[in-house]
Amino acid sequence: MNFFITWILPPIIGAFIGYTTNKIAISMIFKPYKEIRIFKKIRVPFTPGLIPKERYELASNIGEMVEKELLTPEVICSKLNSPEIQNSVSKFLKETATQSIPKIYPSAVENIFEALTEESIFEKICEAVEKEIFKYLSSLGGMASMMITASGFGQKLTAEIPGKLLEIIETSKEKALERENSEKIIGILQTKKDTIDFDSISKGLSKKIEAEITEIMKILNIKGLVEDRINSLEIKEVEKILLMIIKKHLKWINIFGALLGSMIGVAQILLNLTK
Repeated sequence: MNFFITWILPPIIGAFIGYTTNKIAISMIFKPYKEIRIFKKIRVPFTPGLIPKERYELASNIGEMVEKELLTPEVICSKLNSPEIQNSVSKFLKETATQSIPKIYPSAVENIFEALTEESIFEKICEAVEKEIFKYLSSLGGMASMMITASGFGQKLTAEIPGKLLEIIETSKEKALERENSEKIIGILQTKKDTIDFDSISKGLSKKIEAEITEIMKILNIKGLVEDRINSLEIKEVEKILLMIIKKHLKWINIFGALLGSMIGVAQILLNLTK
C-alpha cells in the first residue's frame, strides 16, 4: 500500500490534475455563453467565456485576415488566369451561346425590326431610299426625266415610300419569324458561333477583371462579408465551427497536460528521495 501511495499515486494524481485543468481552461474559452452575475450586481470572473466576450473583435480579425492574407487581389487574379478557370469560362460561354441563340432569336428579330421603324431611324431610311430612286430616275435623262416631272410621279413616289417601306419591313419580319426560315437562320448563326474564339474572350474577360480587381474588391468588401457572417451566427455555431478546426489539436493539449502532470508527480517522488 505504501509503495502505491509513494510511487504510483503521485504521477496518477498529477496526470489527472494536468488533464482536468487543461480541459477546464479550454472549456472556458467558449463557456459560459453569457455573463453571470450574483444578485444582479457582482459579475462572476471569467464570464462570459473568451470567445463569447470577444466575438465581435474575433469576427473583425478573421475578416481582416481573410481579406489581407487569403482572398487578396493577387490570389484571385492568379486563380482567374489558371488554365482550369480559363477552360471553364470558355466552355460556359460556348454552351451559353449555343443555348441562347434559339431562345433570344424571336425577341432579337422583334427588337431589330422595331428599331427600324423608330421615327428618327425610319425617316433616314426613307430619305436614303428616296435619294437612290431619284438618282436612278435622273440617270434616265432627256425625255423620260421630263415625263416623270410633268406627271408628278416624283411627288406621288415620295408620298408612297414610307407606306411601302413599312410593308416591306413587316413582311420581312414575318418571314424571318416563320418556323422554316427561323430554323435556317438559327442554323447559320450556330455555324458562325463555332468560328468565335471563346478562349480569347475568356482571356479578355480575365484581363478586364484584373484591371478592375482593386475596385471590385472594395465593392465586395471581403472583410465586411466575413465579419457580418460570423456575427450573424449563434455563439454555439461559432464554437462548433472552431472546434471542427482545432478539435484534434485540443485533444493533444489535454494529453500533454496529463503527461506534464505525471512528470511533475515523478519529480515530486524524486525530490522526496533526496530528503
